[in-house]
Amino acid sequence: MKRDHGWFTDRAGTLWASGPGRSITCLVPAGSAAASGFPAFLETWLSGQFRPPPPVEGFRTLVVRVVPDQSTSAVRVVARIRQKVAAATGAQISLNGAVDPSEALEAVVRSLAAQKIYLVLVIDRFQSFARLADTATVTFLSQLRSLEHEFSVTTILISSQTCSAIRSRLPGGLAFVNSAYGDNHDVAVMPVLSAAEFAASAPHLEADRAAEMYALGAGPDSVFQALIDESHQGAEGLEDRGWARGRDALQDFAADLFGQIGGLEMEVFTAALAGALNAGQVAHLRSLPLAGFLFDLEGDPARPFRGRLAGRLAATLAQLPVPRPAVRMRLLVCTANPDFNLDLEREVRAIRKVFSTAAPSDGVEIDTLGAVTPDDFLVALRRFQPTIVHFCGHGSKDGVLMRGEGDAVHVVTGPALAQTLEGRGVDLVVLNACYSDDQATALASKVGTVIGTRSELDDEAAIRFSGVLYRVLLEGGTLAEAVRDGRDGLALYSLDDVYACHGNLERRYV
Repeated sequence: MKRDHGWFTDRAGTLWASGPGRSITCLVPAGSAAASGFPAFLETWLSGQFRPPPPVEGFRTLVVRVVPDQSTSAVRVVARIRQKVAAATGAQISLNGAVDPSEALEAVVRSLAAQKIYLVLVIDRFQSFARLADTATVTFLSQLRSLEHEFSVTTILISSQTCSAIRSRLPGGLAFVNSAYGDNHDVAVMPVLSAAEFAASAPHLEADRAAEMYALGAGPDSVFQALIDESHQGAEGLEDRGWARGRDALQDFAADLFGQIGGLEMEVFTAALAGALNAGQVAHLRSLPLAGFLFDLEGDPARPFRGRLAGRLAATLAQLPVPRPAVRMRLLVCTANPDFNLDLEREVRAIRKVFSTAAPSDGVEIDTLGAVTPDDFLVALRRFQPTIVHFCGHGSKDGVLMRGEGDAVHVVTGPALAQTLEGRGVDLVVLNACYSDDQATALASKVGTVIGTRSELDDEAAIRFSGVLYRVLLEGGTLAEAVRDGRDGLALYSLDDVYACHGNLERRYV
């Protein structure tokens, strides 16, 4: 499949102009990266064009690509990295007795630095990494995140889903659920295959015929490739043959896009099939980075599918009964840490660990949003429709701090939060940040219950209070009971209690 990869080079150039060496997640539908040769292009382009960040300016770049679904553990992933580094440099990398993969990874990076070599790590099909079952995965990802922040390594992920989306869809028992890795990455999104690129991949077709076939396709590049392959057998029955070959790829892509095809997602498919998408459903689709592969988001809302095969997919899925439990607690955790001086990853892990004990039938869901900007927050409110919003990060008497343009800090005031959250179904807001009680007071009249802080908040206190709060709520306790246990937990560890509560504390969630 002949593709122009300018979508990546243009995005990387823009990002690295202001923040050289920042790690990037490339969102690419499963089946499109290999079909378009993107991983091979990426290795070649990075080897020639990447420039290390200022702290290591003058270092030579070494690009190493690994595919985690070819390994069974983080240990094997690091062993593969070490093997490739040794082959490229001709040097044996000593691990100095390191056994844990996080320590082994650091040993590899430090050894390269001693040779003035900067590692650019490309992790292809990253979504498969999330299903590694070994417990060392969490420490490996935490180490990788730290090395990225230190500008000791740059990581480029090729993934069909964002890290936060992967995390929200995994069973609680998998290690990746307890990691906040990748939530602060910048994102580059592969665009839909263009008509010109499709025609260039099918030189045996006349222009008019290529345009007709392109109108059939939708989804990842492998679906378009299936149509091109089938076109060699003639025009008769081409749509049916293309559907037979591309159906599985389309269904897998839809599952990646929506997480599970049921509930609100099925409503979107059904409405699209009927040509009756409402404004909220269109907005929901536009919030999904890869939705354009199935839906024509710039065209007529009454005819939203990009190609006829996508319409056949919706018609097929609409006939499948997909049970979906009633959701009683849907938590959205938002983090912002512009100067990296808070241990927010520990707080997120503590909350996820508590939620991992809930069974799917409990109707409990959690999603996380890292390095949150006001725009991210708006999109997440509509997309995730939380009943609880938990903010952890910095606060001041003027407001809570989110990320602005670039690396700037943006202050969101209490009245602005109140206006934003009013009428959206949120009935509990936890502002786990310093001096947030003024904002909590402003929110109290718009949201059922708000928890804020009266003064400075210690990292350890924030982590312990959050874990206890949600544990009690998941056990069926009231908010009053959860807050009391949270405060008692602080007292038992000799930590200052700075929390203030407003609103209905008799609410139960489970």
